[in-house]
Amino acid sequence: MYADYVYPAVFTLTHIDVYCTSMAVTTFDTYKAVALLQKHGLPKDAAEGITELLKHVTEDSMVTKADLDLALHKQTVSLIKWQTGVLIGHAVATAALTVALIQLLAR
Repeated sequence: MYADYVYPAVFTLTHIDVYCTSMAVTTFDTYKAVALLQKHGLPKDAAEGITELLKHVTEDSMVTKADLDLALHKQTVSLIKWQTGVLIGHAVATAALTVALIQLLAR
């Protein structure tokens, strides 16, 4: 159900496409970002630097619903394993105590 692969990011001059495990695409238009920053008074070099930073933040720390679903699934499986171990341990201890009690009462 869950993919263990991530598609690589595809870069062009005007935008970045990030393919996530859910195969969703997020587009970040770097040309518009630079133009908007310049419109608000930043020099071109500063606007390009900020846009480059935003591009890296977008591609490195994006979390999708599929990522959250996968993390929840892993956590649920871990919890079920832990609970199963506790229940088996409890059953073994109960059986051992029952046998010991029967042997003690049989004397």
